[in-house]
Amino acid sequence: MRQVVRASFKRKHANSLVLAAAAASVGIVSLQAPAATLDWDADPVTSGVQAGNGTWFASNPSANTWLDGSTQTAWTSGNVARFNTAGRSHVTLSGDISATDLHNLNGGVLMLGDGSSLSTTATFRIGEGAGTAAAFYQTGGSVSIGGNGTSFRLGANNGYGFYSISGGTLGIGTGTVLIGRTPASSTGATGVFYQSGGTITSSANLELSASQTGSHSVYYMTGGTFTTSQGFLVGMRSTDSTSQLTITNAAMVSTSFAGGTGRLQIGHTQDAGTNPGQVAVVNLNAGALLQVARIVSEGAAPDPTAVRLLNFNGGTVRFAGTSNDSIPGELLAGGQQFTAINVYAGGATFEVVNEGIFATISTPLVAPAGDGIAGTVIPVVDGGSGYIGAPVVKINGVTGATAVANMVEDGNGTFKVASITITSPGINATDTPTFEFIGGGAVVPATGGTLATAPNVSGGLTKKGVGILRINAPQGYTGETRVEEGVLRLINSGNLHPSTTLTVLSGAEFEGNNTAGLVVSGLKGGGTIRARNGAMGERLLVTDLLAPGDSIGTLTFSEGDLRVGDGAIYEYEIGGTSDAPLSDLIALTQGSNSGDLSFDGAWTLKVLNVGSVEPTPDMEFVLFTYTSNAHPDLGLVTIDLSATSWAGGVVTVDTAGKRVILSGLGVIPEPSALALIGLMALPMMRRRRRS
Repeated sequence: MRQVVRASFKRKHANSLVLAAAAASVGIVSLQAPAATLDWDADPVTSGVQAGNGTWFASNPSANTWLDGSTQTAWTSGNVARFNTAGRSHVTLSGDISATDLHNLNGGVLMLGDGSSLSTTATFRIGEGAGTAAAFYQTGGSVSIGGNGTSFRLGANNGYGFYSISGGTLGIGTGTVLIGRTPASSTGATGVFYQSGGTITSSANLELSASQTGSHSVYYMTGGTFTTSQGFLVGMRSTDSTSQLTITNAAMVSTSFAGGTGRLQIGHTQDAGTNPGQVAVVNLNAGALLQVARIVSEGAAPDPTAVRLLNFNGGTVRFAGTSNDSIPGELLAGGQQFTAINVYAGGATFEVVNEGIFATISTPLVAPAGDGIAGTVIPVVDGGSGYIGAPVVKINGVTGATAVANMVEDGNGTFKVASITITSPGINATDTPTFEFIGGGAVVPATGGTLATAPNVSGGLTKKGVGILRINAPQGYTGETRVEEGVLRLINSGNLHPSTTLTVLSGAEFEGNNTAGLVVSGLKGGGTIRARNGAMGERLLVTDLLAPGDSIGTLTFSEGDLRVGDGAIYEYEIGGTSDAPLSDLIALTQGSNSGDLSFDGAWTLKVLNVGSVEPTPDMEFVLFTYTSNAHPDLGLVTIDLSATSWAGGVVTVDTAGKRVILSGLGVIPEPSALALIGLMALPMMRRRRRS
């Protein structure tokens, strides 16, 4: 490829413009100079382009390591750099290098560290072309990719491309970042991007195996940040392709909220029943932060073999919108084509940054179904040799299971596979799982070990940020629902799984649904429970555990009724001192609803001593307050004092004060005191016998 660039001139004389005009009038128009295509040639003696290790100098006239046609030359700025040799070339970049295009096509391994930079004005291509394999390692320094159109291609046109960034900066201009790009005329491109550090900024969409056939793409992010003014597109309109985006201990941020531009899109089908074999998976693991305006899987229903998964296992989705526009407010819209949104044991966190702003979840978040891959790191039988980058790990036999290869040096300046990290266990294992390696440019391919399966475990949902998170769909996760800040609000068809424990911390609020009864396994915290629009179905039913307070504190029902289920336990903390005792409280205050308290049957009051109180029978400890005129029937209550040194106790209803109180407690004497009482009683008994 040859492009034309405009030559630059410095005006030295006042009549320069006149001379230029005169030259043009006689047909001398040589202000345009073509960029040359320079091929890396490590051997100036042997004819043709030869592979070999070396240094790419920004300016070094004595380093004739480039071939311009048939002429050995030094690098000069503004040309096209091409690495296309039959063998391997490990090239270190030195200085501030400027190129029109970079074609790292075949056998080239480029390395950039601190103190150096690379800028391209048009395209940046790594591993493009049938049978090619190339890699770029950035440990520091800076890479700048400018220009419009397709500016970044990693693994294209049946080639394999690998990019690793552990430090420094990578800046990408407008256009598109393509990982695993295959045109309609070919299949099999593989692109792998590992980010363990560094800072990436982009004005382009990040696309993994988008609109491609037979491609494989991985973005594995374990550190650093990726910030774009656009969005993240995973597996859109792709066929027989795998695409995996995994984030852990890192942040991927879109800054665009206008009209929902900054979206995460997982799969897309233009025509119903198409895109067979499309596998698009996004994993938000421990420490991950994803900031977007929307998360979608839009389009027509795909072929039944398509898989589109969003997996939470400790990651956070942040919504930083500043208006309640209907589009950006729909964080997870309904009617989407997700296979599932899974909440694994690490849980899902949603942060709504700005006060008064809401984000809405209109899609169920579910417990991961069936069995998945057991363990987190899997050894391999033989790591192979000669890899220039990490291969794709493709797992078979478990729907949506994903993994990445961990690479170590093999002693030959290249790499081997040391182990495999499971990035998502997958769901619904149907067979003994196996895996295969795709790409990597190995001389000797690695061979895999054995995978086992285990039942999947569900986590819960945590709400952070001072804004409002609305739930407009029945939720299927079974872990804790935890409101740490702001408001978690059920609307319309929103509901929680009855196995969840609802925890509302002090200062936070939970608003119940006005259309259906809400059942939870547990109720904890010192925040506020509110019945939306004055109703919460038939009352909030707690089936297993009540534990108010963040330590000792008050759980407030500003509106709504509470129903304590048969067999439930009330963990009641008493602390402070005898002169100033403190205790938990569940307070049902008068709102637009009745403030009613009821008990289904037998329940247990488990008293916990967390202070230095020495109770006396006349002390009263308030368990509940209510505002309804319907006084509660306590049912059968058992007082459990096994965690204290106290005895006695009775629970009663104070109808005048609309309270449920605990009284009649006393301290069990110490063993020494009991012994003393026994010794004092013994002579009296003897005297009675003699008399």
